[in-house]
Amino acid sequence: ENGVSAYMLKPVNESELISTLNALGREIATERKANNIIKHMYDQMPELRNEFLKKLLNGDTLSKEYIEGRLEFYEIVFPQSEYKVISIYIGGECIPYEKLEQVMYSSAAAHGDILIIPCRTGENNITAIVENSKKSESDFPIFLNDVKNQFHDIMNNFAVIGISDNYRGLAEIKTAYIQAVSDLNAAMFDNDNQCSRKVKEAKKIIKKQYSDDITVEMVAEKIFISPSYLMHIFKEETGKTLLKRHTRSNKSTSSRGNRKNI
Repeated sequence: ENGVSAYMLKPVNESELISTLNALGREIATERKANNIIKHMYDQMPELRNEFLKKLLNGDTLSKEYIEGRLEFYEIVFPQSEYKVISIYIGGECIPYEKLEQVMYSSAAAHGDILIIPCRTGENNITAIVENSKKSESDFPIFLNDVKNQFHDIMNNFAVIGISDNYRGLAEIKTAYIQAVSDLNAAMFDNDNQCSRKVKEAKKIIKKQYSDDITVEMVAEKIFISPSYLMHIFKEETGKTLLKRHTRSNKSTSSRGNRKNI
């Protein structure tokens, strides 16, 4: 009642004292263990939240109850109106996810508090579910342009953005994600006019194996040049950094009708 877990009456018996101290020691150890578990859980929360969002985007089979429970647990507010999915590739060095989130949230706040749900989907990729209600529709292009400018001005990186059409409801999230990745794929790899034969061949290999984990070494071996030289000419001719590991979770199979490239 008063927070007391054990007590003894005088005169103190030695064996009783030892027994009581041992019991208190076990209680303290149990409490510390519980606190460590709670701390570990909170430390892992951002990563667990991100993994859940990736499952949604990839269309993993999840029950309605599971999804609703996780949305509530991670305090994720899913758009009730129409939304778009945007997939962003950030060139250059890998950026900590916290900084990527900061750019997305600050840009959204600066343009009418657009509802946005970011998710890291690759080493240099961030995907976001972005509300596209009538209220935010006019701010959407400005928001995207601001995101690109922030990556360029603040972090000295360039960004390529793929955008889906408008969708509504959780059932359409995978379709929207595939379309956004398809749009990003087209924006990054379809312009071959100024590229050498080797870079064109590298692009074709990357595009063909878009759903796989691809390394620079794998691509370089297929076109018979060194990985370092491939990275050099790819950057020189496209202005984009060919990552040491180029990973995509979905092959681009959806229609590209009515796409917007930024």
